[in-house]
Amino acid sequence: MPRPVPQVTIYQPRWAEDDYLRRPIDFDPDLADAIILRVMNGETLNALCSNNRDYPLPGTFLLWMEQEPAYNLKYRKAKSIQTELLVDGILEDGKAGTWDAHTRVTAGKIYTEKTDPMRYGPKATITTVQREEEPVQVDHTAELRRRIKAMADRAKAQEEAERES
Repeated sequence: MPRPVPQVTIYQPRWAEDDYLRRPIDFDPDLADAIILRVMNGETLNALCSNNRDYPLPGTFLLWMEQEPAYNLKYRKAKSIQTELLVDGILEDGKAGTWDAHTRVTAGKIYTEKTDPMRYGPKATITTVQREEEPVQVDHTAELRRRIKAMADRAKAQEEAERES
């Protein structure tokens, strides 16, 4: 009995050759502002770039952000606002009580924990066991946040001192 021949899946590239040739490569502030505005209002960078051939490829846009510090700051702020919108959507879907909403809640929770761990991430706890007593959980989140803020303040003061000298 002959063995069945396995089916081979042919790789389909995400972007056509025309995408690499036709799409913008050089930084365009107006185009960057338009993309940042749409990201801020909840659209994803991949979806934007996939659906509009006048936009650069996602990697090109991220390279622009790396090369343009002022726009990178705008983009990071837009991503933070996008996270806020996602959290609002999770709350709305949670009230709807559908299975699809549950899936989105789970995905949104993971996304928000990873994109803004200081605000939405898991709380740091330490469990200690004392003799002949119940385990005690201590929440160290406030202390960790205080230490991180102190480090940021020290770094800022050091930068200001370097500018003055």
